[in-house]
Amino acid sequence: MTIRVLGLKSDYTSAESHRLGLSTFMAPAGARFDRRSGIVPDDGDGAADLAGTAGTMQAVVKPFSAWIDGTSAAAQGGYPFVSDSDVPLVFDAGEPSVARVDRVIARVKDDPYDASGVQDGFVEILKGQSNGAASPLPPTCLLLWEVTVPAGASAGGGGINWATARADRRQPTWALGATGIVRNAVERDSLSTYEGLSVWRSDYQARQVFAGGMWRWRDPISVGSAAERDAIGGGIFVGGDVWRRDLGAMETWNGTGWVRPWPWLIRKNADQSVVNSNVFVEDNELVLSVPGNGGFMLSGVLFYSAHQDADLKIGWNGPPNAWMDWTCRALHGSSTTTSGAQFVDRQYITSNPGMGGAAANNTVQLTATLHGLLGSGDGGTLRLRMAQTTAHATASIMRAGSFFSLQRVW
Repeated sequence: MTIRVLGLKSDYTSAESHRLGLSTFMAPAGARFDRRSGIVPDDGDGAADLAGTAGTMQAVVKPFSAWIDGTSAAAQGGYPFVSDSDVPLVFDAGEPSVARVDRVIARVKDDPYDASGVQDGFVEILKGQSNGAASPLPPTCLLLWEVTVPAGASAGGGGINWATARADRRQPTWALGATGIVRNAVERDSLSTYEGLSVWRSDYQARQVFAGGMWRWRDPISVGSAAERDAIGGGIFVGGDVWRRDLGAMETWNGTGWVRPWPWLIRKNADQSVVNSNVFVEDNELVLSVPGNGGFMLSGVLFYSAHQDADLKIGWNGPPNAWMDWTCRALHGSSTTTSGAQFVDRQYITSNPGMGGAAANNTVQLTATLHGLLGSGDGGTLRLRMAQTTAHATASIMRAGSFFSLQRVW
């Protein structure tokens, strides 16, 4: 048994013990004493950037700091690694007939572990194989870039097209307890997890926390549809939100389903006509989806036009087992002017009130105000439908600008 403690007295602690002691502050990876190798993030993406000179085989690696885990022995510990200035590199000419993948690495050689005869750090090119494949990584190194050297490339033959030849293989590292940075779920799932580990998902621009044996989202996530929301992977804490770009609204996970805490509103963008028919048709725009077992306050305004002999009746197609108590305050069907009688009686989800026209034409625009309470039953869509009260050759029109909204109350 070996107990290693830093800071006891000068010349007492070995280099290996120093490395292992420093490793306790870094993010874990793999075996018990392993730590995640990677670049220390800086402002922007400039750390360890590979900048090539156009038309040549030459490039420089920009300054960076890193942590490189020792991989030659289980208790080797890790190495803080600092490259404080540009490191020039020259790539060998390309193979005669195949493209070759060269690797740019940061490497530590430590003779007591690797018998290299050297104790130093390097930024260097790991040349690919003659068949074009990349060479295996040596111990205790950090892969920074892969460069595809074209067949026949040379300094006098146009060099390397750096815009297309580079493949970024840099990965960040971080201190224990800090929020890590990953590009996607694949990189996230490669981490050694522990309760409370937090990562920043670059693809979703949001944080995830490992809790209860799974990854859970901590920030609102932007999704384009219900299908994308349901396929994002990882859990959502109760009270967690997503932003639905397709709806322009937030949704909140309540532990059993998704709810929208804000009013849902739908507005009609184009006129829709019914001609010579008293058979109901569905409005092609005024529809909202609602989850089951909820209660929703209904409000809205319909703009319509109808000949006084045709009028316009409305109704609803609702979710299975839904109910609705509502009122539609509008001109009564017996009226022939805008100052005529109105109807104010109670309506149900099966009701079909007829809204009156105001003239012997369909050019006068009238209004109907909607108020009520919806019980959403099994959940589904609530859609307005309409028909002429009496079939007539003059069209009855549901006008653009009509709208209704639902506000969840339970």
